Amino acid sequence: MAEPDKIVDWDVTEADPDDGSHGGWTVLEEGYYPFTVQRFERGRFEGSAKMQACPMAVVTLAVQGANGEEARVTERMFMVERLLWKVTSLMEAVGTGRNERGKVVIDWSGLEGRGGWLKLKRRTYTGRDGEQRETNDVERFCKPEEHESAWRAYAKQCGEDPDAALAGQRGAQNAAYAPQTAQAAPTPAQQAYAPQAQPQYQQQAMAGMPTPQPQAGASQHPGWGIQ
Repeated sequence: MAEPDKIVDWDVTEADPDDGSHGGWTVLEEGYYPFTVQRFERGRFEGSAKMQACPMAVVTLAVQGANGEEARVTERMFMVERLLWKVTSLMEAVGTGRNERGKVVIDWSGLEGRGGWLKLKRRTYTGRDGEQRETNDVERFCKPEEHESAWRAYAKQCGEDPDAALAGQRGAQNAAYAPQTAQAAPTPAQQAYAPQAQPQYQQQAMAGMPTPQPQAGASQHPGWGIQ
């Protein structure tokens, strides 16, 4: 994960033109990537001609590139009912799960440090100096059932064969769980606690890639963090 930002005091009197601008950012190719929520802040949108004033969630994401680089993407989520789907898509992606009524659990307090998968897009904009620049935006967050397909796409971007990686993981698991001929048959109590093979979307990634990990506290759906 990237180092924390250096705090700037209010008495700052000068700065380089590119400080805090695109000059310090990594822009990734469009595609699927694992992310971690690096920071969550409660903000407020003061209103515009298109939208009334409202609370605003500012979420900073650390996105792991295919070549080891890291991009930071900031998502601003306006707390109005017609845009609440953006909040629920993030919460599902990081594995907060759903309650007994089928509603997505919104847990701001446990958001930082959680991970999942997303699809990035590129956007061109004009800077204050009039120069054309590019940045990354979140096209969408991936639901838990999309994690394996997102991981497969990411593995290909890393130059790896996802099928070979999964086959290797299964082989290692089978070897670890293979019964020993010299051992007695397990009792029913032992069988109840025998290790169970994970679903494919919880398999570990190949060497050098972020490792999919179920998030602690996720009530139904696992999210994937970045190690």
